[in-house]
Amino acid sequence: MFKPINISGLCIQTPIFAAPLAGITDRPFRTIMRKCAPDVPLLTEMISSHSLLENRKKTLKTNCNRNFDKLGAEGLIGAQIFGAIPNVMAEAARIMEQNGASWIDINMGCPVPKVATRAGAGAFLMRDHALAGRIIEQVSRAVKIPVSIKTRLGWDETHLDSAELVRVAAESGAQLATIHGRTKAQG
Repeated sequence: MFKPINISGLCIQTPIFAAPLAGITDRPFRTIMRKCAPDVPLLTEMISSHSLLENRKKTLKTNCNRNFDKLGAEGLIGAQIFGAIPNVMAEAARIMEQNGASWIDINMGCPVPKVATRAGAGAFLMRDHALAGRIIEQVSRAVKIPVSIKTRLGWDETHLDSAELVRVAAESGAQLATIHGRTKAQG
């Protein structure tokens, strides 16, 4: 029914992706998904780039690691990260690559106010294409695995500029873009 796709050497036989959902696509959910659809590409929940760096510092001190960043045994899985500081995002991407992610997905569509407004990440990046481009460029340079973005149609009905953001993403090193069919204002 669907033809395989190749993203920078990553062959995806079944190009139907399970969406990343905060509070839903955790390890137990992904384990169930693997039983039902062993070959479907999965994504982690949205992971804060800052929390990954803080977790890495704690891991180096205590040898204790949070469970979300060990992905090697989970098959074809992308790690979705969010943040607004390019070098922090790049380091977070390296951490996820080292821990088994098949690709990095940058969240540029989360509408939640604490992410999209206060943190200047998620959907906020639809309003700052220059910053979005710098983040994608630094993340793409930091890892050997493919980089994708997830965004929305636009900020609101008067700012439907996802095509422009996808152009910026492609020019900055992203190999795949997923567009959520609603605006940030639509939630």
